[in-house]
Amino acid sequence: MELDIDLRWSMFRSIKTKFMLLVFGILASVIVLQLACNYVLVEPYYTWKRSHLIERAYEELQKETGNREKMVEIMNDYEDAYNIQFMLANKRMVCIYNSRQQNFRNGRNYYRVKANFSFRKNFSRFSRKPEAVIVSNDGGKNRAKISLFGILESKNQTYYVVIKSNIKSIKENMNETSQLVTVFSGVALALGVILAYIFGKKVSEPIIQMNEVTCHVAKMDFSKTVTETKKQDELASLARNINEMARQIEKNLIQLQEENLYREKIETARKEFISNVSHELKTPLAILSGYAEMLQMAGDTIDKSYYYEVILDEAKKMTDLVNELLRSVRIEEELYHLEMKKLDYSMLVKQQGEKMKKILEQKKLKVTIKVEDGIFVYGNEEYLVMILNNYLSNAMSHTKENGEVRLLLERVSGEKVKLSVYNEGENIPEEKIEKIWDSFYQVEESHTRTEERKRVGLGLYIVSSIARVHQGTYGVRNCEDGVEFYFCMETV
Repeated sequence: MELDIDLRWSMFRSIKTKFMLLVFGILASVIVLQLACNYVLVEPYYTWKRSHLIERAYEELQKETGNREKMVEIMNDYEDAYNIQFMLANKRMVCIYNSRQQNFRNGRNYYRVKANFSFRKNFSRFSRKPEAVIVSNDGGKNRAKISLFGILESKNQTYYVVIKSNIKSIKENMNETSQLVTVFSGVALALGVILAYIFGKKVSEPIIQMNEVTCHVAKMDFSKTVTETKKQDELASLARNINEMARQIEKNLIQLQEENLYREKIETARKEFISNVSHELKTPLAILSGYAEMLQMAGDTIDKSYYYEVILDEAKKMTDLVNELLRSVRIEEELYHLEMKKLDYSMLVKQQGEKMKKILEQKKLKVTIKVEDGIFVYGNEEYLVMILNNYLSNAMSHTKENGEVRLLLERVSGEKVKLSVYNEGENIPEEKIEKIWDSFYQVEESHTRTEERKRVGLGLYIVSSIARVHQGTYGVRNCEDGVEFYFCMETV
Protein backbone atom coordinates (compact mmCIF):
# COMPACT_ATOMS: atom_id res chain seq x y z
CA MET A 1 0.00 0.00 0.00
CA GLU A 2 2.79 2.40 0.93
CA LEU A 3 4.62 1.45 -2.27
CA ASP A 4 1.55 2.34 -4.37
CA ILE A 5 1.26 5.70 -2.60
CA ASP A 6 4.94 6.41 -3.17
CA LEU A 7 4.58 5.44 -6.84
CA ARG A 8 1.58 7.72 -7.33
CA TRP A 9 3.38 10.53 -5.53
CA SER A 10 6.46 9.95 -7.68
CA MET A 11 4.33 10.16 -10.83
CA PHE A 12 2.77 13.36 -9.52
CA ARG A 13 6.22 14.83 -9.00
CA SER A 14 7.46 13.78 -12.44
CA ILE A 15 8.46 16.39 -15.03
CA LYS A 16 5.77 15.16 -17.43
CA THR A 17 3.00 15.62 -14.85
CA LYS A 18 4.35 18.97 -13.73
CA PHE A 19 4.59 20.14 -17.33
CA MET A 20 1.01 19.05 -18.05
CA LEU A 21 -0.27 20.79 -14.92
CA LEU A 22 1.70 23.91 -15.78
CA VAL A 23 0.33 24.06 -19.33
CA PHE A 24 -3.18 23.27 -18.09
CA GLY A 25 -2.91 26.00 -15.46
CA ILE A 26 -1.66 28.57 -17.96
CA LEU A 27 -4.32 27.70 -20.55
CA ALA A 28 -7.09 27.60 -17.94
CA SER A 29 -5.99 30.95 -16.52
CA VAL A 30 -5.88 32.53 -19.96
CA ILE A 31 -9.29 31.11 -20.86
CA VAL A 32 -10.89 32.18 -17.57
CA LEU A 33 -9.39 35.64 -17.94
CA GLN A 34 -10.61 35.82 -21.52
CA LEU A 35 -14.14 34.75 -20.59
CA ALA A 36 -14.21 37.14 -17.65
CA CYS A 37 -13.10 39.99 -19.86
CA ASN A 38 -15.64 38.91 -22.45
CA TYR A 39 -18.52 39.03 -19.99
CA VAL A 40 -17.37 42.13 -18.13
CA LEU A 41 -15.76 44.30 -20.80
CA VAL A 42 -17.29 43.26 -24.10
CA GLU A 43 -20.68 44.91 -23.48
CA PRO A 44 -19.18 48.30 -22.53
CA TYR A 45 -16.82 48.00 -25.49
CA TYR A 46 -19.62 47.21 -27.93
CA THR A 47 -21.74 50.00 -26.46
CA TRP A 48 -18.89 52.48 -26.82
CA LYS A 49 -18.19 51.24 -30.35
CA ARG A 50 -21.86 51.59 -31.36
CA SER A 51 -22.08 55.04 -29.74
CA HIS A 52 -19.04 56.14 -31.71
CA LEU A 53 -20.64 54.74 -34.88
CA ILE A 54 -23.87 56.67 -34.29
CA GLU A 55 -21.94 59.90 -33.68
CA ARG A 56 -19.99 59.33 -36.88
CA ALA A 57 -23.28 58.84 -38.81
CA TYR A 58 -24.53 62.15 -37.40
CA GLU A 59 -21.36 63.92 -38.52
CA GLU A 60 -21.71 62.56 -42.05
CA LEU A 61 -25.37 63.66 -42.21
CA GLN A 62 -24.41 67.09 -40.94
CA LYS A 63 -21.94 67.52 -43.80
CA GLU A 64 -24.59 66.63 -46.38
CA THR A 65 -27.51 68.63 -44.85
CA GLY A 66 -29.53 70.11 -47.71
CA ASN A 67 -28.70 67.25 -50.09
CA ARG A 68 -31.64 64.92 -49.53
CA GLU A 69 -30.45 62.20 -51.87
CA LYS A 70 -27.04 62.02 -50.25
CA MET A 71 -28.60 62.01 -46.78
CA VAL A 72 -30.87 59.12 -47.73
CA GLU A 73 -27.91 57.25 -49.16
CA ILE A 74 -25.94 57.69 -45.95
CA MET A 75 -28.84 56.54 -43.78
CA ASN A 76 -29.51 53.52 -46.01
CA ASP A 77 -25.87 52.50 -45.81
CA TYR A 78 -25.81 52.58 -42.01
CA GLU A 79 -29.17 50.83 -41.81
CA ASP A 80 -28.03 47.99 -44.00
CA ALA A 81 -24.54 47.65 -42.55
CA TYR A 82 -25.08 48.26 -38.84
CA ASN A 83 -28.87 47.94 -38.29
CA ILE A 84 -29.12 51.53 -37.06
CA GLN A 85 -32.49 53.33 -37.14
CA PHE A 86 -32.94 56.91 -38.32
CA MET A 87 -35.93 59.23 -37.78
CA LEU A 88 -35.92 62.69 -39.37
CA ALA A 89 -38.31 65.58 -38.78
CA ASN A 90 -38.53 69.02 -40.42
CA LYS A 91 -38.40 72.25 -38.58
CA ARG A 92 -42.14 71.98 -37.79
CA MET A 93 -41.40 68.69 -35.94
CA VAL A 94 -43.16 66.68 -38.62
CA CYS A 95 -41.56 63.28 -39.20
CA ILE A 96 -40.46 63.06 -42.81
CA TYR A 97 -38.22 59.94 -42.62
CA ASN A 98 -38.42 56.74 -40.66
CA SER A 99 -36.20 53.74 -41.28
CA ARG A 100 -39.19 51.44 -40.82
CA GLN A 101 -41.49 53.26 -43.22
CA GLN A 102 -40.33 55.44 -46.07
CA ASN A 103 -38.05 58.18 -47.24
CA PHE A 104 -38.34 61.93 -47.38
CA ARG A 105 -41.70 63.62 -48.00
CA ASN A 106 -42.24 67.03 -49.37
CA GLY A 107 -42.87 69.51 -46.63
CA ARG A 108 -46.20 70.48 -48.23
CA ASN A 109 -47.43 66.92 -48.23
CA TYR A 110 -49.66 66.46 -45.26
CA TYR A 111 -49.39 62.69 -45.33
CA ARG A 112 -47.13 62.17 -42.39
CA VAL A 113 -44.68 59.41 -41.84
CA LYS A 114 -45.61 57.77 -38.59
CA ALA A 115 -42.90 57.39 -36.00
CA ASN A 116 -42.90 55.65 -32.64
CA PHE A 117 -41.47 58.81 -31.22
CA SER A 118 -42.74 62.29 -30.39
CA PHE A 119 -40.38 65.00 -31.59
CA ARG A 120 -42.24 67.76 -29.80
CA LYS A 121 -42.40 65.92 -26.54
CA ASN A 122 -38.65 65.34 -26.61
CA PHE A 123 -37.73 68.73 -28.00
CA SER A 124 -35.44 69.48 -25.05
CA ARG A 125 -33.18 66.54 -25.90
CA PHE A 126 -32.12 67.86 -29.30
CA SER A 127 -28.75 69.55 -29.57
CA ARG A 128 -26.44 70.93 -32.22
CA LYS A 129 -23.53 69.07 -30.53
CA PRO A 130 -25.22 65.86 -29.50
CA GLU A 131 -23.72 62.77 -27.89
CA ALA A 132 -24.99 59.24 -28.02
CA VAL A 133 -26.64 58.21 -24.74
CA ILE A 134 -28.46 55.17 -23.42
CA VAL A 135 -32.21 55.70 -23.12
CA SER A 136 -34.35 53.19 -21.19
CA ASN A 137 -37.99 52.83 -22.08
CA ASP A 138 -40.71 51.43 -19.87
CA GLY A 139 -39.98 47.95 -21.18
CA GLY A 140 -36.93 47.57 -18.96
CA LYS A 141 -33.24 47.04 -19.64
CA ASN A 142 -33.79 44.78 -22.62
CA ARG A 143 -35.57 47.63 -24.45
CA ALA A 144 -32.92 50.24 -23.74
CA LYS A 145 -31.39 51.91 -26.76
CA ILE A 146 -28.38 53.99 -27.63
CA SER A 147 -29.87 57.24 -28.93
CA LEU A 148 -28.60 60.49 -30.35
CA PHE A 149 -30.78 63.60 -30.62
CA GLY A 150 -29.29 66.09 -33.02
CA ILE A 151 -30.13 69.20 -35.05
CA LEU A 152 -29.02 69.37 -38.68
CA GLU A 153 -28.83 72.81 -40.22
CA SER A 154 -27.97 74.23 -43.59
CA LYS A 155 -28.69 77.53 -45.27
CA ASN A 156 -32.23 76.63 -46.21
CA GLN A 157 -33.05 73.58 -44.11
CA THR A 158 -33.31 72.56 -40.50
CA TYR A 159 -33.84 68.93 -39.47
CA TYR A 160 -34.27 67.16 -36.19
CA VAL A 161 -32.70 63.72 -36.33
CA VAL A 162 -32.94 60.77 -33.97
CA ILE A 163 -30.43 57.94 -34.45
CA LYS A 164 -31.03 54.72 -32.47
CA SER A 165 -29.54 51.26 -31.97
CA ASN A 166 -31.02 48.54 -29.77
CA ILE A 167 -28.80 47.35 -26.91
CA LYS A 168 -30.62 44.05 -27.06
CA SER A 169 -29.06 43.27 -30.45
CA ILE A 170 -25.64 44.14 -29.03
CA LYS A 171 -26.19 41.71 -26.15
CA GLU A 172 -27.37 39.01 -28.51
CA ASN A 173 -24.23 39.43 -30.60
CA MET A 174 -22.13 39.46 -27.45
CA ASN A 175 -23.76 36.27 -26.12
CA GLU A 176 -23.28 34.48 -29.40
CA THR A 177 -19.65 35.56 -29.46
CA SER A 178 -19.17 34.47 -25.85
CA GLN A 179 -20.66 31.06 -26.56
CA LEU A 180 -18.42 30.64 -29.57
CA VAL A 181 -15.36 31.77 -27.56
CA THR A 182 -16.28 29.35 -24.76
CA VAL A 183 -16.52 26.42 -27.17
CA PHE A 184 -13.24 27.32 -28.84
CA SER A 185 -11.59 27.82 -25.44
CA GLY A 186 -12.69 24.38 -24.29
CA VAL A 187 -11.34 22.81 -27.49
CA ALA A 188 -8.09 24.77 -27.13
CA LEU A 189 -7.77 23.67 -23.50
CA ALA A 190 -8.28 19.99 -24.38
CA LEU A 191 -5.94 20.20 -27.36
CA GLY A 192 -3.33 22.05 -25.27
CA VAL A 193 -3.42 19.38 -22.55
CA ILE A 194 -3.07 16.60 -25.15
CA LEU A 195 -0.14 18.35 -26.84
CA ALA A 196 1.40 19.06 -23.44
CA TYR A 197 1.13 15.37 -22.55
CA ILE A 198 2.75 14.32 -25.84
CA PHE A 199 5.50 16.94 -25.60
CA GLY A 200 6.02 16.31 -21.89
CA LYS A 201 6.36 12.57 -22.50
CA LYS A 202 8.81 13.20 -25.33
CA VAL A 203 10.89 15.52 -23.16
CA SER A 204 10.68 13.47 -19.97
CA GLU A 205 11.69 10.12 -21.51
CA PRO A 206 15.35 11.11 -22.14
CA ILE A 207 15.48 12.82 -18.74
CA ILE A 208 14.20 9.65 -17.05
CA GLN A 209 16.78 7.66 -18.98
CA MET A 210 19.50 10.12 -17.91
CA ASN A 211 18.40 9.76 -14.31
CA GLU A 212 18.63 5.96 -14.53
CA VAL A 213 22.09 6.13 -16.10
CA THR A 214 23.42 8.58 -13.49
CA CYS A 215 22.02 6.35 -10.70
CA HIS A 216 23.89 3.40 -12.19
CA VAL A 217 27.05 5.51 -12.55
CA ALA A 218 26.76 6.51 -8.89
CA LYS A 219 26.81 2.77 -8.10
CA MET A 220 29.86 2.31 -10.36
CA ASP A 221 27.78 0.46 -12.96
CA PHE A 222 28.69 1.69 -16.44
CA SER A 223 26.68 -0.87 -18.42
CA LYS A 224 23.87 1.58 -19.26
CA THR A 225 24.17 4.59 -21.58
CA VAL A 226 21.82 7.35 -22.68
CA THR A 227 20.44 6.98 -26.20
CA GLU A 228 22.04 9.73 -28.27
CA THR A 229 20.32 11.55 -31.13
CA LYS A 230 21.54 13.79 -33.94
CA LYS A 231 19.59 16.74 -32.59
CA GLN A 232 21.47 19.85 -31.50
CA ASP A 233 19.23 20.89 -28.59
CA GLU A 234 20.15 21.00 -24.89
CA LEU A 235 18.80 17.52 -24.10
CA ALA A 236 20.83 15.91 -26.89
CA SER A 237 23.93 17.76 -25.73
CA LEU A 238 23.26 16.69 -22.13
CA ALA A 239 22.88 13.04 -23.22
CA ARG A 240 26.22 13.14 -25.03
CA ASN A 241 27.89 14.81 -22.04
CA ILE A 242 26.50 12.22 -19.60
CA ASN A 243 27.77 9.36 -21.78
CA GLU A 244 31.16 11.03 -22.10
CA MET A 245 31.23 11.66 -18.34
CA ALA A 246 30.42 7.98 -17.68
CA ARG A 247 33.15 6.87 -20.10
CA GLN A 248 35.70 9.17 -18.47
CA ILE A 249 34.73 8.03 -14.96
CA GLU A 250 34.98 4.39 -16.03
CA LYS A 251 38.33 5.07 -17.70
CA ASN A 252 39.67 6.93 -14.66
CA LEU A 253 38.36 4.22 -12.35
CA ILE A 254 40.08 1.52 -14.40
CA GLN A 255 43.29 3.56 -14.37
CA LEU A 256 42.97 4.03 -10.62
CA GLN A 257 42.42 0.31 -10.12
CA GLU A 258 45.41 -0.43 -12.32
CA GLU A 259 47.49 2.06 -10.37
CA ASN A 260 46.40 0.48 -7.10
CA LEU A 261 47.25 -2.96 -8.42
CA TYR A 262 50.56 -1.62 -9.68
CA ARG A 263 51.28 -0.08 -6.27
CA GLU A 264 50.41 -3.36 -4.58
CA LYS A 265 52.65 -5.13 -7.05
CA ILE A 266 55.45 -2.61 -6.38
CA GLU A 267 55.05 -3.07 -2.65
CA THR A 268 55.16 -6.84 -3.05
CA ALA A 269 58.15 -6.50 -5.35
CA ARG A 270 59.87 -4.24 -2.83
CA LYS A 271 59.46 -6.83 -0.10
CA GLU A 272 60.64 -9.61 -2.42
CA PHE A 273 63.52 -7.39 -3.52
CA ILE A 274 64.68 -6.92 0.06
CA SER A 275 64.31 -10.65 0.69
CA ASN A 276 66.19 -11.58 -2.49
CA VAL A 277 69.00 -9.08 -1.86
CA SER A 278 69.30 -10.43 1.65
CA HIS A 279 69.68 -13.95 0.27
CA GLU A 280 72.12 -12.79 -2.39
CA LEU A 281 74.29 -11.04 0.21
CA LYS A 282 73.86 -13.60 2.96
CA THR A 283 75.88 -16.38 1.27
CA PRO A 284 79.01 -14.37 0.38
CA LEU A 285 78.95 -12.61 3.74
CA ALA A 286 78.76 -15.97 5.54
CA ILE A 287 81.64 -17.32 3.45
CA LEU A 288 83.74 -14.22 4.04
CA SER A 289 83.10 -14.35 7.77
CA GLY A 290 83.77 -18.11 8.02
CA TYR A 291 86.97 -18.10 6.02
CA ALA A 292 88.28 -15.04 7.85
CA GLU A 293 87.72 -16.81 11.20
CA MET A 294 89.45 -19.93 9.87
CA LEU A 295 92.45 -17.85 8.77
CA GLN A 296 92.60 -16.24 12.17
CA MET A 297 92.48 -19.57 14.00
CA ALA A 298 94.73 -21.57 11.67
CA GLY A 299 97.85 -19.54 12.08
CA ASP A 300 100.79 -20.59 9.88
CA THR A 301 99.99 -24.34 9.78
CA ILE A 302 97.85 -24.25 6.56
CA ASP A 303 98.14 -23.00 3.00
CA LYS A 304 96.37 -19.63 3.15
CA SER A 305 96.35 -18.96 -0.61
CA TYR A 306 93.13 -21.04 -1.13
CA TYR A 307 91.28 -19.08 1.54
CA TYR A 308 92.45 -15.79 0.04
CA GLU A 309 91.13 -16.83 -3.37
CA VAL A 310 87.71 -17.76 -1.93
CA ILE A 311 87.48 -14.49 0.00
CA LEU A 312 88.44 -12.45 -3.07
CA ASP A 313 85.96 -14.37 -5.25
CA GLU A 314 83.07 -13.77 -2.84
CA ALA A 315 84.05 -10.11 -2.48
CA LYS A 316 83.95 -9.80 -6.27
CA LYS A 317 80.47 -11.38 -6.34
CA MET A 318 79.26 -8.85 -3.78
CA THR A 319 80.81 -6.04 -5.81
CA ASP A 320 79.05 -7.31 -8.96
CA LEU A 321 75.76 -7.44 -7.07
CA VAL A 322 76.11 -3.88 -5.80
CA ASN A 323 77.14 -2.66 -9.26
CA GLU A 324 74.09 -4.39 -10.78
CA LEU A 325 71.84 -2.76 -8.20
CA LEU A 326 73.34 0.67 -8.90
CA ARG A 327 72.95 0.04 -12.62
CA SER A 328 69.26 -0.84 -12.28
CA VAL A 329 68.67 2.29 -10.18
CA ARG A 330 70.47 4.43 -12.76
CA ILE A 331 68.44 2.91 -15.59
CA GLU A 332 65.12 3.50 -13.79
CA GLU A 333 66.05 7.14 -13.17
CA GLU A 334 67.10 7.68 -16.78
CA LEU A 335 63.88 6.12 -18.12
CA TYR A 336 61.95 9.22 -17.06
CA HIS A 337 64.22 11.49 -19.15
CA LEU A 338 64.82 9.44 -22.29
CA GLU A 339 65.45 11.20 -25.59
CA MET A 340 63.13 9.64 -28.16
CA LYS A 341 63.59 9.83 -31.92
CA LYS A 342 62.68 8.00 -35.12
CA LEU A 343 64.86 4.91 -35.57
CA ASP A 344 65.47 2.36 -38.31
CA TYR A 345 64.54 -0.58 -36.08
CA SER A 346 65.32 -3.16 -38.77
CA MET A 347 68.90 -1.91 -39.14
CA LEU A 348 69.36 -1.63 -35.37
CA VAL A 349 68.21 -5.22 -34.66
CA LYS A 350 70.18 -6.60 -37.58
CA GLN A 351 73.47 -4.95 -36.48
CA GLN A 352 73.12 -5.84 -32.81
CA GLY A 353 71.95 -9.34 -33.64
CA GLU A 354 75.10 -9.98 -35.71
CA LYS A 355 77.29 -8.79 -32.80
CA MET A 356 75.55 -11.10 -30.31
CA LYS A 357 75.57 -13.97 -32.82
CA LYS A 358 79.34 -14.31 -32.54
CA ILE A 359 79.14 -14.54 -28.74
CA LEU A 360 76.36 -17.12 -28.90
CA GLU A 361 78.23 -19.25 -31.43
CA GLN A 362 81.28 -19.28 -29.16
CA LYS A 363 78.97 -20.97 -26.63
CA LYS A 364 78.32 -23.63 -29.30
CA LEU A 365 74.73 -22.48 -29.95
CA LYS A 366 72.92 -22.46 -33.32
CA VAL A 367 71.75 -18.90 -34.10
CA THR A 368 69.16 -17.87 -36.73
CA ILE A 369 68.40 -14.18 -37.43
CA LYS A 370 65.42 -13.09 -39.54
CA VAL A 371 64.70 -9.33 -39.76
CA GLU A 372 62.01 -7.69 -41.92
CA ASP A 373 63.33 -4.57 -43.66
CA GLY A 374 61.88 -1.05 -43.58
CA ILE A 375 60.55 -1.02 -40.00
CA PHE A 376 60.81 2.34 -38.23
CA VAL A 377 59.88 3.08 -34.62
CA TYR A 378 59.96 6.01 -32.24
CA GLY A 379 62.18 5.31 -29.23
CA ASN A 380 65.61 5.40 -27.59
CA GLU A 381 68.31 3.46 -29.39
CA GLU A 382 70.40 2.57 -26.31
CA TYR A 383 67.49 1.10 -24.36
CA LEU A 384 65.95 -0.74 -27.28
CA VAL A 385 69.33 -2.41 -27.77
CA MET A 386 69.30 -3.24 -24.05
CA ILE A 387 66.01 -5.15 -24.46
CA LEU A 388 67.48 -7.19 -27.31
CA ASN A 389 70.72 -7.90 -25.41
CA ASN A 390 68.85 -8.99 -22.27
CA TYR A 391 66.65 -11.36 -24.28
CA LEU A 392 69.67 -12.87 -26.07
CA SER A 393 71.68 -13.09 -22.82
CA ASN A 394 68.75 -14.82 -21.16
CA ALA A 395 68.53 -17.25 -24.10
CA MET A 396 72.26 -17.94 -23.86
CA SER A 397 71.95 -18.75 -20.14
CA HIS A 398 69.10 -21.19 -20.60
CA THR A 399 70.10 -22.99 -23.81
CA LYS A 400 72.22 -26.13 -23.60
CA GLU A 401 75.21 -26.82 -25.85
CA ASN A 402 74.21 -27.24 -29.53
CA GLY A 403 70.78 -25.80 -28.75
CA GLU A 404 69.02 -23.34 -31.09
CA VAL A 405 68.39 -19.59 -30.62
CA ARG A 406 66.18 -17.67 -33.11
CA LEU A 407 65.92 -13.88 -33.40
CA LEU A 408 62.90 -12.55 -35.36
CA LEU A 409 61.65 -9.01 -36.18
CA GLU A 410 58.39 -8.71 -38.12
CA ARG A 411 55.30 -6.61 -38.61
CA VAL A 412 52.14 -7.94 -36.95
CA SER A 413 48.45 -6.89 -36.99
CA GLY A 414 47.75 -3.18 -37.19
CA GLU A 415 50.64 -0.75 -36.95
CA LYS A 416 52.76 -2.87 -34.61
CA VAL A 417 56.13 -4.58 -34.81
CA LYS A 418 57.16 -7.66 -32.84
CA LEU A 419 60.67 -8.54 -31.66
CA SER A 420 60.96 -12.14 -30.45
CA VAL A 421 63.82 -14.33 -29.19
CA TYR A 422 63.31 -18.11 -29.05
CA ASN A 423 65.63 -20.46 -27.20
CA GLU A 424 65.48 -24.22 -27.19
CA GLY A 425 65.17 -25.57 -23.66
CA GLU A 426 62.86 -26.31 -20.77
CA ASN A 427 59.52 -24.55 -20.40
CA ILE A 428 58.83 -22.07 -17.62
CA PRO A 429 56.16 -23.25 -15.12
CA GLU A 430 52.92 -21.40 -15.86
CA GLU A 431 52.51 -20.19 -12.27
CA LYS A 432 55.92 -18.49 -12.45
CA ILE A 433 55.64 -16.76 -15.85
CA GLU A 434 54.39 -13.47 -14.35
CA LYS A 435 57.02 -13.47 -11.59
CA ILE A 436 60.06 -13.71 -13.85
CA TRP A 437 59.70 -9.99 -14.64
CA ASP A 438 60.25 -9.09 -10.97
CA SER A 439 63.66 -7.99 -9.76
CA PHE A 440 65.97 -10.75 -8.40
CA TYR A 441 63.47 -13.47 -9.26
CA GLN A 442 64.96 -16.82 -10.32
CA VAL A 443 62.93 -19.73 -11.64
CA GLU A 444 64.96 -22.07 -9.44
CA GLU A 445 63.62 -22.20 -5.91
CA SER A 446 67.07 -22.50 -4.35
CA HIS A 447 69.23 -19.44 -3.87
CA THR A 448 72.41 -21.51 -4.03
CA ARG A 449 74.84 -20.09 -6.55
CA THR A 450 75.77 -22.39 -9.41
CA GLU A 451 77.68 -21.84 -12.61
CA GLU A 452 74.37 -21.67 -14.53
CA ARG A 453 73.01 -18.72 -12.50
CA LYS A 454 75.80 -16.30 -11.72
CA ARG A 455 73.64 -13.39 -12.87
CA VAL A 456 71.61 -11.63 -10.21
CA GLY A 457 68.23 -11.63 -12.02
CA LEU A 458 67.64 -7.98 -13.02
CA GLY A 459 67.63 -8.39 -16.83
CA LEU A 460 63.94 -9.12 -17.38
CA TYR A 461 62.94 -6.56 -14.75
CA ILE A 462 64.85 -3.91 -16.74
CA VAL A 463 63.16 -5.11 -19.95
CA SER A 464 59.70 -4.60 -18.41
CA SER A 465 60.60 -1.07 -17.28
CA ILE A 466 61.95 -0.07 -20.71
CA ALA A 467 58.89 -1.59 -22.46
CA ARG A 468 56.46 0.45 -20.35
CA VAL A 469 58.33 3.69 -21.09
CA HIS A 470 58.11 2.94 -24.83
CA GLN A 471 54.37 2.21 -24.41
CA GLY A 472 54.97 -1.32 -25.64
CA THR A 473 53.91 -4.76 -24.52
CA TYR A 474 56.15 -7.62 -23.47
CA GLY A 475 55.77 -11.23 -22.46
CA VAL A 476 56.85 -14.83 -22.72
CA ARG A 477 55.18 -17.99 -23.98
CA ASN A 478 56.12 -21.65 -23.76
CA CYS A 479 56.62 -23.45 -27.05
CA GLU A 480 56.70 -27.17 -27.73
CA ASP A 481 60.46 -27.44 -27.30
CA GLY A 482 61.47 -24.11 -25.83
CA VAL A 483 60.56 -20.61 -24.71
CA GLU A 484 59.88 -17.40 -26.69
CA PHE A 485 60.28 -13.90 -25.22
CA TYR A 486 58.74 -11.02 -27.18
CA PHE A 487 58.39 -7.21 -27.21
CA CYS A 488 55.82 -5.27 -29.31
CA MET A 489 55.56 -1.55 -30.03
CA GLU A 490 54.00 0.88 -32.51
CA THR A 491 55.63 1.62 -35.87
CA VAL A 492 55.89 5.05 -37.50
